[in-house]
Amino acid sequence: MLRKTIFQLLFTLFGMTILGISIQAQETGLPDEEVEVIKNFDAKLKQVERLKIVPVLPAIDTSSRNLTYFIPEKDINLEYAAPKIRPLAIKGEKPDPTYPGYIKAGYGTPSSPYGEFKYSNIFNEQFRFGAEVKHHSADYKDLEHQKFSNSSLGLSGTYYKPEGYAINGRAKYNVNEVYHYGYDHSDTSFSESAVKQQFKILDIGGSLFNNKENIGDLNYDVGFDFYSLKDNFASKETGIVVNLSATKWVADRDPIDLRIRADFTSFRDTTKQNFNNFYINPSYTFHGGAVRIKAGINLVSQDDDFKFYPDVEGTINVSGSQFLVFGGVEGSLIKNTYRNLTTYNPFLVSQLRIQNTEYIEAYGGIKGSFKQFNYEGKVGFKKAKGLPLYLPDVNDTKRFNVIYDTVDIVGISGTVGAELIPGMMLSGTISQNIFSLDNEEKAWHLPSTELNVNASYITLEDKLLLRADLYVANGVPYKNALDQTDNLKALLDLSVGGEYRVTDGVGVFLQANNLTNNKRERWQRYPTFGLNVLGGIVARF
Repeated sequence: MLRKTIFQLLFTLFGMTILGISIQAQETGLPDEEVEVIKNFDAKLKQVERLKIVPVLPAIDTSSRNLTYFIPEKDINLEYAAPKIRPLAIKGEKPDPTYPGYIKAGYGTPSSPYGEFKYSNIFNEQFRFGAEVKHHSADYKDLEHQKFSNSSLGLSGTYYKPEGYAINGRAKYNVNEVYHYGYDHSDTSFSESAVKQQFKILDIGGSLFNNKENIGDLNYDVGFDFYSLKDNFASKETGIVVNLSATKWVADRDPIDLRIRADFTSFRDTTKQNFNNFYINPSYTFHGGAVRIKAGINLVSQDDDFKFYPDVEGTINVSGSQFLVFGGVEGSLIKNTYRNLTTYNPFLVSQLRIQNTEYIEAYGGIKGSFKQFNYEGKVGFKKAKGLPLYLPDVNDTKRFNVIYDTVDIVGISGTVGAELIPGMMLSGTISQNIFSLDNEEKAWHLPSTELNVNASYITLEDKLLLRADLYVANGVPYKNALDQTDNLKALLDLSVGGEYRVTDGVGVFLQANNLTNNKRERWQRYPTFGLNVLGGIVARF
């Protein structure tokens, strides 16, 4: 009964939105009826004597005057916490009208072809269209079946109505192949069909939103996303999400937000599992002087079981944009699906027990900017019930199974970025998670320490782009052959690359990844490629 009531609420809101747009688009007029004339009206003006006026110009003032102005000095303090302004129906960055097409093609080692095609065009002020095709694969011949392949095709379009709303549609098809090469290659061999895993995913979506301000100063977005996934082992999953969001601005600065989402998922292997989640998230954000406060709740339903979670955040501007203090408390229910679990770990078994992850988090920190530097530091405590962990399956050790546990997580993170000199950007992020589990000994295959450092430099009149990236992560915990707790090797990956534009429409690129030739196992018995290089051409047309 409760689920039926929620469905009625969703479709009522959707219908009211469509009806409001339709009413704005209609023209109004008076009814066409007959009028009977009772008496003719004869209007006459009274005869009056004409008044004659002869204009006279005033005498010219030839005297000069000295005017003295005095403006008192006044310091205006504009220190305030910048509001989180939600842009109105961003249409996206306009593509270069000279080069609506983009092609990137290359080849690398180990045996790695790469191809990418994009085309986006604005046919007129009312219609925009985009298409993309992409393929990337690699085959490391020295280790049996250590290879992958990713291919995709996508189309999108948006139609903007003069009445102030727009309709968007999109579709994408992905074929992703991985191979379960995580076995002892010294004494074991498999055929390609026995270890090949292929994910075929179809995505379709659409939305209706306003792209202009309306009389009620109300922004709205109603849409849906549907996907269908099939793998090589007869597992199937379908999902559909219906979204409705609305924002009403108060005094042009304080938003009242309402987010409603219905999320339906069906996963079938040897059995069928259905997961239907409903989310209602109202909130109000107040901006006053140097203070910004967001107050809201997140109402979540799963199998007619309703739970309330806080959605509260505050920011205090201590010293302009240089130093701000923030903190908050939030919670929700994260839906785990076969799709997002295999995206994180593509070597999973196809017969999974899937459940949601419930979490609540309290956090606080500082952030700001000073001259060319910006920074953020954050500390948080999160309690997650049903957090996915990963261990090899007892029946097939080259594939992984999912284990769920309740985990307390203390997280510490920091980010800093700067423009050192014109054209040179440097940024870095470090994070540390401390796990405390109710049942399991360790957070299996979850990293606790990660460091990313990125640097880029544009020179030669923007023709040359250079880039360097450093990735560091600890060795994740796992169970060895003796069923003892151990840690895999750490990650140390240094990559460099560059792109040079020979002409306005043609360029070349070169990317060298993992210069340290680190063959760390992110997943037990699955070493990475090590040093790999990719180069080719880039064309714009």
